[in-house]
Amino acid sequence: MEIYLFAALLFLYFITVTVLNKSVLQKLWLASFMIIFAICALSLSFLRFSHQEVMMNAFELSWYYILYLSASVMVVLGAINLWLFRRELYRILFAKCDDENND
Repeated sequence: MEIYLFAALLFLYFITVTVLNKSVLQKLWLASFMIIFAICALSLSFLRFSHQEVMMNAFELSWYYILYLSASVMVVLGAINLWLFRRELYRILFAKCDDENND
């Protein structure tokens, strides 16, 4: 499943590179990352604070723990990256489009 999602996003990236200009391309992919980051953080908070019991065996529980741990680290690293690049994010999202090929 993940390979199909990766291939689809890679194909979509190549299409957007050929069709869109650079500033719109940066806005599109940055906004999509920020939306996915927010969805992941929200789902992790629901997973953490819902306290629901799920019947699993030890093998499934270990894989869910690895999934939860990697997603938690991704949220923290994403927050750090958003803080480090806050000026660039503001420039990409709110700057005027000044391309030379506006005919």
